[in-house]
Amino acid sequence: MGSLSKISILRPVTTVMILLMVILGGILGYSGLSLAMMPTMDIPIALVSTTYVGAGPNEIETLISKPIEEALSSISNVDTVTSISSSNSSIVLTQFQDGTDIDMAAIDMREKIDMVKGSLPEDANEPMVLKMDINAQPIYVGITSDNLDLAQLNDLLDENIVNRLERIEGVSSVSLSGGDENEIQITLNPDKMDGYGLTAPQLAQALSAENLNLPSGSISQGDSKLQVRTMGEFKSLDDIRNVMITTGTGAVMPLSDIAEVEEVVKERSSYTLVNGKQGILMSIDKNSTANVVEISDLITETLNKIEKDMIIKNSEHSINSISEKKKISDLVVEIKDSVINLEMN
Repeated sequence: MGSLSKISILRPVTTVMILLMVILGGILGYSGLSLAMMPTMDIPIALVSTTYVGAGPNEIETLISKPIEEALSSISNVDTVTSISSSNSSIVLTQFQDGTDIDMAAIDMREKIDMVKGSLPEDANEPMVLKMDINAQPIYVGITSDNLDLAQLNDLLDENIVNRLERIEGVSSVSLSGGDENEIQITLNPDKMDGYGLTAPQLAQALSAENLNLPSGSISQGDSKLQVRTMGEFKSLDDIRNVMITTGTGAVMPLSDIAEVEEVVKERSSYTLVNGKQGILMSIDKNSTANVVEISDLITETLNKIEKDMIIKNSEHSINSISEKKKISDLVVEIKDSVINLEMN
């Protein structure tokens, strides 16, 4: 201690320089720290998710969960393998020993899954390997509207907000849940189906074959060469109703003779309540290396730009357009308030 004091007295300039370097290093280190609720952690858990629509829990367990469990159990450093089999889906959780490189383990899992995919049901979706990443926790924003129903609100967000937010650096995806979506519903008449000897798979195949845009070669005219396509995708309900169905006897009839075609609101699998009022939940998934506070600031900045764009467009459009743009502008303000409240909490 005495020698340190002596050196400090004899070499004051050196001492001051060392102190300044320590202080500067501390300032730089502090400014580079990320503000987050949780520290960066690697959890040695990964899961395999498989969807098989129409299958019950017993079939899911026998046909999907067990073969995947057996394949994953042979991977090195595996601690436990647990499966959850429910209607339409299978989830197989694999916990590895502490210290396992989860990225390499996920590669091993994909290789094992590739080996058993051939034994899974043909109608089952391809298994997905997902790592449990606590650092990629999404940002949730609840959104409501006083003058829009859930279908209009969902369309407004999907067409004007979501695509802009997805372009933010550090944002991997943006999804909506709780809104109303329309779908085309075809209700078959079982008596007529039996009478004409038709089955639901036959109708599904006929609809799939008609609902296609196909390349039809090219046409040369002088020095120009134009690509030709046959446009067959459905554009209205009448297009679907008028699809011609061939019966077992060779007779041909429109689909409307044996089924009712209508556009209905899709049955919702989730509901979002914001302060007791039905709304839409916007889930903003960030990259695992991105910081939640920085992403929130970028979201607010992007929403400010969207709001300014709406103000500029208001002066260029008619009264009807102004009304629509004002809805978007009001919605932007509400989302910004939600993001700011999220940061404060």
